[in-house]
Amino acid sequence: VPLWLPGQGSATQQVASAEAASLDEQLNVEHMALSIRVLDAGAAALIARTRVDVAHVLYDATARMATSATRAVHGGELASADGQMAHAAMENARNELAMAQEEAENAVASLEMLLGRPVVPDLARYGEGDVTHARFIAPRDMEDNDPRIKVAHRNVEAAEANMKLARRSFMPNPEIGVDAIHEKQYGSPWDDRVGLNFSIPLPSEVRNTPIMSEARNRLATATSQETQARRMVHLEMMRVRERLIAATTARQTTRAAADSMERRAAAQEHAWRVGEASLDMALAARQAAASTRLASARADVEWHVASIRMLIATGIVP
Repeated sequence: VPLWLPGQGSATQQVASAEAASLDEQLNVEHMALSIRVLDAGAAALIARTRVDVAHVLYDATARMATSATRAVHGGELASADGQMAHAAMENARNELAMAQEEAENAVASLEMLLGRPVVPDLARYGEGDVTHARFIAPRDMEDNDPRIKVAHRNVEAAEANMKLARRSFMPNPEIGVDAIHEKQYGSPWDDRVGLNFSIPLPSEVRNTPIMSEARNRLATATSQETQARRMVHLEMMRVRERLIAATTARQTTRAAADSMERRAAAQEHAWRVGEASLDMALAARQAAASTRLASARADVEWHVASIRMLIATGIVP
């Protein structure tokens, strides 16, 4: 039976506890990574659906204008070239609608692969108010709460415990045993013998040096990885903050631009119907309004994504 050296048993227990804690934190890292993947896939699905809606509106508008142009061409009020232009715009809108539907189906399929069911997360539930009431606002607190830094710190603790165990294992473990010999089975006239034996190996630099070197290398690697993890997380936190600020500004500006372009498109279409504007100007205004509306919807989704990403950074996984 091997015997523990002084302090070796508690040091072994500390190593096992530190490694178990590191594995628990690693689960949180995987949960965080999966949450970000679902967030990105959900945002892509929402943007694709918005593209379908905008394409529907554009197709309805161009189809309406193409119908009016056809009637005007038949009545001699409009040149045939303008009628062809209107039909070309309608067909282009139809093609955009088909491409948008394909993108939406692919986005939903990718999200279904992650979630296991065809559902799109409601990202609009989370916004600025959730970020304001987050648990961690100070950058240092956010970094310390990040599971990637926690894993790196747990690895350092495990390496330190392993270093302590290596120091406690300054020699091979002594052994104690019990010997019992039944002499009569060999035909001996002697009685049975019972004895104790001890085995105490001597310390050896040949054995101890590699053990200590491996422990030091493990500690140095874990410390370096923790430093790198802190730098990476700090940079990511700064990017998340800046992204939220930029997304907030983009959301406000694109929303105002979309409303203005929609009013302009309606005015241009009305002016074309009364003969005050050309058809190409009306079609261009309608196309610009659709593009601006899609940009506004995309900016709105990206703002919600940036808000949720900030929540994840503060330790809240929706």
